[in-house]
Amino acid sequence: MSTDWLLWIPLGIIALPLAIVIIFTPIILIAALVEKRHAQPYGPEEELGQGRVKIGSYLQEMIEEAAGLGFGAPEIHKHRKYEIWVAFWFNAERDILLKSGQGKIAGMPAKQTMLMSRQSDGRFLVTTDEFDEGDPTGMTEFKRVVNGDLEELLDAHEQRLDKVNVPIEQFKEATAYEAVIAILRQQADELIHRGRAGWVDELEGVWRYNLAGAFNIVLGFYKQMLIGVTQFWRVNKRRPGG
Repeated sequence: MSTDWLLWIPLGIIALPLAIVIIFTPIILIAALVEKRHAQPYGPEEELGQGRVKIGSYLQEMIEEAAGLGFGAPEIHKHRKYEIWVAFWFNAERDILLKSGQGKIAGMPAKQTMLMSRQSDGRFLVTTDEFDEGDPTGMTEFKRVVNGDLEELLDAHEQRLDKVNVPIEQFKEATAYEAVIAILRQQADELIHRGRAGWVDELEGVWRYNLAGAFNIVLGFYKQMLIGVTQFWRVNKRRPGG
């Protein structure tokens, strides 16, 4: 029996990653260059239970889990650009900010939850259940617990807080929403300072990546793919609301 087909295996191992790079690199690059991003991307607070507020099953379960874990009532806001509803909380100690959202981006379902803590050196620890574009400023250290429920995420995040050598600061902002806006503004300012993005409007409310920033997003995408391979076994895990 011929074993010539075995010679094609190394070629396949090389060709598949190469094909992924060739296909996805221009798509990610163009999307990063074209998209305009708001420094304050969320609308005014909405009251949970109003007819206008459309909470999906994922976000609803996260809200219920958050209440059981001591986060209390959330602040609900809608994204200005996308059909996404987002909830924000502080924990009782105000050293963990919880953000969870669900909706659609360009017609595609999107949902993600993240726990954030601010270090005294200005950097952030973020623990999340999903992949995203990360933080091109390098100010954030991520841990991804793919498809994790809120209790899993909180356990992982608290373990990181116990091990970190830099003191964790309390959030001084009046609300969790205001803290998120402050973080987004800080990241935008840092990107522009590093020459990776620029303001689109004179009021400095909308910004966009330049070529250097877009390439950084591409590199981040492939880095996250490698991280995802290490958690392949979690891909089929039930997500909240599933």
